[in-house]
Amino acid sequence: MDATSKLMVEKGYHGTSIRKISEKVGIQSSTIFYYFKNKDDILNSILKELNSVFVDELKEIVENNDINGTQKLKNLFSSYLGLIPEKKDALKVFLNESKHLKGESRTLFKENEHSYFNMIEQILKQIQEEKPQSFPEIDLRLFARVVYGICNWSLMWYQEEGKYNIDEIVDYYMKILVGNKQ
Repeated sequence: MDATSKLMVEKGYHGTSIRKISEKVGIQSSTIFYYFKNKDDILNSILKELNSVFVDELKEIVENNDINGTQKLKNLFSSYLGLIPEKKDALKVFLNESKHLKGESRTLFKENEHSYFNMIEQILKQIQEEKPQSFPEIDLRLFARVVYGICNWSLMWYQEEGKYNIDEIVDYYMKILVGNKQ
């Protein structure tokens, strides 16, 4: 699946064939068909794994009653951005190629994405309740999409050798979104 992710980042969904995948991993195409029905099934598996990680980790963050909303938002950023070094290609596939999902896979993906937005919104509501001055007159549903967008687009420019490490980026995001006092 890592090889498929890398190929899809380089060539896109339509430019990636089972033959190219099998060549990349050094196996026969027939071996791939033993595990997957087709390329759609591989894409679904990549996205299903990431969706599961996103939803499960965010659910754990949201349900943690021992931390405030601001810390939950920080944990959300840390969790998502923490995946970038290991799963950058799969995350790019998630961002750019999920539009190719079909049928039940697409429906499930959209349901998970909706669940993710709802949980981000819950965190923002908690921050608003704890610090009413934080987000006055802001549509939290729209703001949840902004947070999600920040996470997704971070992977497009983040470089491990870059000026900032993930923790520093998370701190900057928090300063931008909730101010200096966390």
